[in-house]
Amino acid sequence: MSRIVVGLASCVAMVTLSGVADYSAMKTPETSTNFVRHVDSRTGVVSYILKSGIIDDSQKSLYFTIRSMTDDGRFLFFNTCKNENKPQKPWGTAYVDFLTDTVHAFDMPIAWIDVEKDVVYGVRRNPDVICRRDLLVDPDREIVVTKMPERFTRPGVKVEGYHTHMTLTQDRQKAFLDTCFVEDGKKKYEQGLVNFKTGGWEKWTETDFHCDHGHICPTDDTLALCAWEGCWKKTIVTNGVSTVVDRPADEPYPRVWLMRADGSKKCILPEEFNYATHEYWQQDGKGIMWCCGNGLYGYSIAEDRQYCIMPFAAGHATMSTDNRYVTSDYPVGDWYRGCNWQVMFYDRETGKIVFPFYKNERLCERDGRWHNHPDPHPQFVCHDRYIVSTVNHSDGHMDLAVTPTAPLKQMTANVASADVRDSCFDALPVEASPMAVGGRIVRQFLSSPPDAYFPKGATALHAKGYVPYAIVSTWVNALEYATGTHNAYLEARLADLFAPFMGGKRSICSKPDHVDFSVFGALPMAVSRVTNDKATRDFGVEYADTQWTRPANPSAVRFLTESERDVSYEERLKLFDRGYTVQTRFWIDDMYMIIALQTQAYLTTGDRKYLDRAAKEMCLYLDRLQLKDGKAKGLFYHAPDVPFVWGRGDGWMAGGMALLLRYLPKDSEYRASIMTGYKDMMAALLKFQRKDGLWGQLVDEPESWAESSGSAMFTSAFITGVRRGWLDANTYGPAARKAWIELCSKLDRYGNLSDICVGTGKKNDHQYYLDRPRLNGDPHGQAPMLWCVNALLEPIRR
Repeated sequence: MSRIVVGLASCVAMVTLSGVADYSAMKTPETSTNFVRHVDSRTGVVSYILKSGIIDDSQKSLYFTIRSMTDDGRFLFFNTCKNENKPQKPWGTAYVDFLTDTVHAFDMPIAWIDVEKDVVYGVRRNPDVICRRDLLVDPDREIVVTKMPERFTRPGVKVEGYHTHMTLTQDRQKAFLDTCFVEDGKKKYEQGLVNFKTGGWEKWTETDFHCDHGHICPTDDTLALCAWEGCWKKTIVTNGVSTVVDRPADEPYPRVWLMRADGSKKCILPEEFNYATHEYWQQDGKGIMWCCGNGLYGYSIAEDRQYCIMPFAAGHATMSTDNRYVTSDYPVGDWYRGCNWQVMFYDRETGKIVFPFYKNERLCERDGRWHNHPDPHPQFVCHDRYIVSTVNHSDGHMDLAVTPTAPLKQMTANVASADVRDSCFDALPVEASPMAVGGRIVRQFLSSPPDAYFPKGATALHAKGYVPYAIVSTWVNALEYATGTHNAYLEARLADLFAPFMGGKRSICSKPDHVDFSVFGALPMAVSRVTNDKATRDFGVEYADTQWTRPANPSAVRFLTESERDVSYEERLKLFDRGYTVQTRFWIDDMYMIIALQTQAYLTTGDRKYLDRAAKEMCLYLDRLQLKDGKAKGLFYHAPDVPFVWGRGDGWMAGGMALLLRYLPKDSEYRASIMTGYKDMMAALLKFQRKDGLWGQLVDEPESWAESSGSAMFTSAFITGVRRGWLDANTYGPAARKAWIELCSKLDRYGNLSDICVGTGKKNDHQYYLDRPRLNGDPHGQAPMLWCVNALLEPIRR
């Protein structure tokens, strides 16, 4: 068999006088003449890309279950193809030899690489054999290890496939195969080991479904992982007639299977989300992991327990040897062969991410052309020294990329800040990582329709059929999280979720005739900044403009309760003539609803009038409602006639002031008054903070039960003030940190926050507030947790 040799150096290995190869002068991807340096334009990450066309038009990484580089760093393998759009053209195999700085190609299909001993294994057909090449001894010589077992080669048996990921036992004497064959006209599936010495077949299990992706545990030769590739379909038998249908969306997909040498098998049904796309062994062999659109999940074999490894969508993912780092890919928008992809590096300890490739180009349009797995398939190689992945190009070819991991680890590490405003939030515990917490909450939000919100594990009380203000806030802040973390996949999912509300669900969109419903307009504006859709933008801006438009008649202003009539329609018109919104009712909730809508209008249009009108309104509320004396000075009663400082009510005001001050220009005539009101409130909150870091249901009564939604709102206001220098970092930083860590401890496995007060109208009854029911996962609490996340992650431009 011939080899193609490409490179500047000789193909003969350099040797010392003793005859031993001299590795001291060995090249690396960073120094090889066969690679070019690439810097990602968005993230600045440096990678090294194999020169285009050095072997073939398309040069891509191996499938992510096959290690592409040997541990000694000498050999790097990749797939090649002259024209990947023609299925009749088989893919070849090539490798870079960094000792000689040459590139070689051969036609043996790689099934498995012994990365410790530099040996390549493969399967050939006709005759059916397992073969190997020893690259250190004689890379040109292909040795037959064994013939395939007679079970599959005897007359009357037609093999359709021997393996998808052939893997070897620890002593390299047996190979695990999942097989598909036809016997007596019936398709059969068997899984087991082929013995290299005897050629015998050690059958483990058989299945009545197409079971593939089989690979043996790296530390236990009696355990293997397989996948039911067609699990998204199911067969229904009615009156003896079988019909194949799509499996219902709410029915778990039985894709992931553990199989043992004793013939037993076990399906691992995902608990939190109902599907898996790819599965893989953890390198320590103690568990498995699988990818899905909501994250990377793990299963501990010893503990029989599932858990979230990474809260970001993953098409393919691998973990580092120490299980600290994850590299993954996911599509930007809808998935299809050749779509845009991103490649991500995630530090599980710090919760930080960085993108080696912020946007891997679209290979082609969704045009039905044939593509052989052009997805990036990133994987750790060479003792986690590099990540290897595929890079697509819009002209149709693919290249191999190698990214050093040392800079990625530095970029995602918790580096102590010299600025005390930021150092307050350095080195947060893993469970309080804002990146991870935000991912969990957004993932949970996406698991339930927004107009029928009731995600798993939640006890939220939400009437179906519309999108209330708390869900609007959760959704808008989820979009801010996705944009701030460069998570294009989440951006696309959150934006796509709104599309029906511009179409068939338009009728259930809230009307801009009340402060609680007008805030809905913040959502289409936030979505439009992702989609650049003018119709969506204009739809949202109309809400903001209507809020400051004189109503044609009283029916254009909605009164939900009799207490709202304390400010009559006539009085509201007088306020409007003075420059205030006709929706003014002097409830402290308003100061988040109005601010959220008007700031979104400013961010979307760039027109300062939206900030000016919101700031003027805020000053009116501060003058009327903020307590000027007494023990609760600086805080707010739930209403002027209800002398109780209810936590979430005050939280809306705290959140509204912090949000407005983020964008209000320093030359605004209203800024000084709002800043004074904000600081007075923060000082009062600091005084009433509980020992556990949270605040009571009645803020000025720390002995009342710890309420989470108001506490999260106060925490976000503290974080924003500290990071922007409005509050003394030495005083408020530790308080904010303590509160955030305590709030994170109240999140359940799904990302639901506990101890959230139900929706509460005003009532002049002290016990009424203390007896309010508590919910888990209610958007009144989920939203302000995302406020905190975004405040912690926001890049501050001081």
